[in-house]
Amino acid sequence: MKIQQKNFLRDTRQAWLSVAALLLLPGFGIAQAATLSNGGSTMTVDLNGSDGINSWTVDTSPVNQLDSEWFYYSINGGAAQPINALGLVNGTGTVTGGNSLNATYSNGQLSVQIGFTLQGSGSGSGSAGLTANILTVSSSTALTSLNVYEYANFNLLQTSDNSIGISPAYGGPPTFPIVGYNGVSQMNGSTALTEAIGTPYADYAEAGTYSTVLSDVATGHNLNDVLSTGPNSGVNVAWALEWSYQGVAANSMETVLSGQTLSIANVPEPSTMALVGLGLGAVGFIRRRKAS
Repeated sequence: MKIQQKNFLRDTRQAWLSVAALLLLPGFGIAQAATLSNGGSTMTVDLNGSDGINSWTVDTSPVNQLDSEWFYYSINGGAAQPINALGLVNGTGTVTGGNSLNATYSNGQLSVQIGFTLQGSGSGSGSAGLTANILTVSSSTALTSLNVYEYANFNLLQTSDNSIGISPAYGGPPTFPIVGYNGVSQMNGSTALTEAIGTPYADYAEAGTYSTVLSDVATGHNLNDVLSTGPNSGVNVAWALEWSYQGVAANSMETVLSGQTLSIANVPEPSTMALVGLGLGAVGFIRRRKAS
């Protein structure tokens, strides 16, 4: 009897170990991390978590410049959900070449495909870039509305002392109306983040404290078009962009963030540029004296 009990415990333990092993495989379980590396820059993505891209270090710096960047969707005016709520399709979420990632999420009604390519500028450069393309597909039913959001909480240098500005895109004459939003800039001292967006431009945008912006995204309603915030000492700020589609037909396809580029770099502060100018001027003065 004791031998049978021991065998039962052993078999049960082995069964749970097998389940645990399955949970660690791609397409199973809760956590699936992908790591991209290139040219001194490293980025991590939690493909099954609402934080999504949760780390970006540039030029082997130990400072994580990014707390969270991810994508959300809202159908027919409902609350917004992170795209991982759709479910990661098995066999996707793969990294190729060490710096490119492609993944597909789907629940049968809606499918979202994402792709990222990380490009570091090399050791000592202090800069890196990310290109992204996202494709959303309504796969089965017509939708009254579909909203897609990009939420970004870049806490540059992790000092919570950042400023953000969102750039509107303008149409042609005679009135030059705002036709959407095509760029974001974020600064902390000499560290800068810029995002350039190809067409289609975002329809709505918002900048503010990270918790307020995330809460406004989660409602699934249009963002408030507040286009700047900060710097505020000790306040972690964030921004979001929204693409809004009305009357989406069944089996139709909408492209979002076509040709998006993100970059982080160290840029000279105005005082630094002034010192450089003075230095160049002094060199020129010395050369003129020697020539005379």
